[in-house]
Amino acid sequence: MDFFAAHYRQQGENSPSLLLQQYQYRHTQLFFGCMCLGNGKGGRAGGYMSERLLAWFRGLDLRKLLRNREHKMDMLSEMLTGVVGDTDKELLDGGLEEGKVGLAGILCVEDSYLLLRRGRTAICLINTSFGRTCLRRLLEGGEEGALEKGQGSLQPHIGLLFAGESFLSHITEPMIREGLSVSETNTERRAERHLTELAGEAQRRGAENMGAILLRTVPWGEAGR
Repeated sequence: MDFFAAHYRQQGENSPSLLLQQYQYRHTQLFFGCMCLGNGKGGRAGGYMSERLLAWFRGLDLRKLLRNREHKMDMLSEMLTGVVGDTDKELLDGGLEEGKVGLAGILCVEDSYLLLRRGRTAICLINTSFGRTCLRRLLEGGEEGALEKGQGSLQPHIGLLFAGESFLSHITEPMIREGLSVSETNTERRAERHLTELAGEAQRRGAENMGAILLRTVPWGEAGR
């Protein structure tokens, strides 16, 4: 499985922080994308959470992780929970945060993924079935303020949209299905363009402090840029 990502970040004092990291280790491809939305002034808490997550990702011992392929995602889930919890405490002790940082992201290792979500964010699965584009929100209904997580295996020709409610509350689901459908986002450039156009419409409707990441999956060798 191959994949590529598009992103959008509206400039502003309280804009979310976006984290995008992708590289290949030997024959293993990794991707980590996350939107961090702070509740304090100036978005400092979101930026700090993003920095801590980036430092953790870059410090991963991949050799140790890949020696335990069967349990690698469980190990990553436990580590991420620890990093987020430790950062929550640092932010609280430092007086930077008025509430827990909102998160929406994905960590991919080979064809396996780990989703995480918390706060005023959403993860939307964009899929084509029965000849039409379907949209479904993931990881909803948990306890407020809790870090929700989910695991699974990536499938080809799907999209995963990670966005704040400021983005999603100003556009409709039909607009997302049409603008970010699999057929319209089959290359990185097209995905970036369609996501930017959608965000532009949301901004015209009054959205502020928007951030969004779109991950697209394709079979090996079909990831056009």
